[in-house]
Amino acid sequence: MGGVVQDQQSAQKYGVTCAHVMTSGTVEQPAQVDSNRAAAIGTVSAHTSLQLPVGLCTPKSATGVNTVDIALIEIDSSTSADLEVLDIGPLTGITPIASIGQGQTVEFTGRSSGNRTLRVGALGIIYKLKWQGQDYCFQNVIQLNWPKFYQLLGGRPVMRGDSGAWICNPDENGFGWCGMIIGEDRLHGYAIYAETIEDWWKQQGLTLTVT
Repeated sequence: MGGVVQDQQSAQKYGVTCAHVMTSGTVEQPAQVDSNRAAAIGTVSAHTSLQLPVGLCTPKSATGVNTVDIALIEIDSSTSADLEVLDIGPLTGITPIASIGQGQTVEFTGRSSGNRTLRVGALGIIYKLKWQGQDYCFQNVIQLNWPKFYQLLGGRPVMRGDSGAWICNPDENGFGWCGMIIGEDRLHGYAIYAETIEDWWKQQGLTLTVT
């Protein structure tokens, strides 16, 4: 779970992660495999249904191309959940797609990687990622790279298990939320835009905020 959002009307809080991480049932934080302190925090209330690719993964593909990979976790009222990101802090809001450019610095805290600073690579690309032996095609994603001086020594910039981590960009007032990691391919990490996630929850009739 990368971060927490809140409904402006009901004050209900939701955790946000990837649908390929969790699609139903009770959610524990941390997971049982990571800690004996695992405790239930809520249940999955909504998620996207990932489409399997039909043919090649190309910009001309008419079907089987995904733009979002999201699950919302309805957090129990008895669970304390701050509107901030681990090791980064509270956010100033959602960074518009138009304000995210190649070479910008972003920061995230992944389940496997811990806290890291990366740079934005290619933008708006189409890419094929593999989960549990199955290929999925995504479009309009953000590529994440090490800064140049880490490229030979840093290993994978994003590690397996980091899916759902929020990437945040420094701004004049702190950090904005610009995207969420959905996968990696050894050399690069890949994320979907926060603004795209916002568009999705609006389609579900939700009015959520990160601040």
